[in-house]
Amino acid sequence: MGRPFCAPPAHLSMNPPRTQTGTAPAAWYSQALLALLTAVLLDLCFPLAGPMPKWQGAIAWIALVPLLFSVLRPRAIAQRHYLRNIALTGYLSGIVWFFLNSYWIYRTMNFYAGVPPSGAAGILLLYSLVLGLYFGLFAWGLALIHKRLGLIPALCLAPILWPAVEILAYHLTRVPWDQLGYSQVDNFWLTHIAPWAGTYGIATVIVAGNILFTAALLNIGCPIQALRWLEWD
Repeated sequence: MGRPFCAPPAHLSMNPPRTQTGTAPAAWYSQALLALLTAVLLDLCFPLAGPMPKWQGAIAWIALVPLLFSVLRPRAIAQRHYLRNIALTGYLSGIVWFFLNSYWIYRTMNFYAGVPPSGAAGILLLYSLVLGLYFGLFAWGLALIHKRLGLIPALCLAPILWPAVEILAYHLTRVPWDQLGYSQVDNFWLTHIAPWAGTYGIATVIVAGNILFTAALLNIGCPIQALRWLEWD
């Protein structure tokens, strides 16, 4: 007989699956697609100016799910160069995210500083390439926990790892822009924890919410079979 409806699946074993001899192109394409999807979703949930519709801020609660799923799904950890591939996946997501959300850097450099269009675009790209490294660091760190300790510890530690990387990014670059907690600026209830925990505390709660949805996709507890198309590789 098959496993009970809400029983943990076989891939939740603490022993990682056997490593494959290589990474199929389809696997990388699906990882890249998931990374790009997270970047687009994150861009949608950040305010431009003034009050933001409630539905827009709510996107933050699922925005990280594609990236988290690409890191933690069984077929990812079975890859030969799992840590390297996941770090590149996270880095790609970070580059695109910062490029989309920090578009104003181009306008500022070009219009106010008089920098030629090519130079302004280069500055924006360089900014995205540097700040995107922290997405890669998060993905790599989460993959390392997954590989060494198992899936459950990775899920539990992800909400701590994300703000830790944000704090590191701030102290190294002194750039406090685009932190995940800012997406909830119009969330009346969640902003109540900001005076005590800052944006990092809000980010912890948001990542925890994303982890719950990711766990559902990974068939922990009650599976969501309708979304299993993400495992198409």
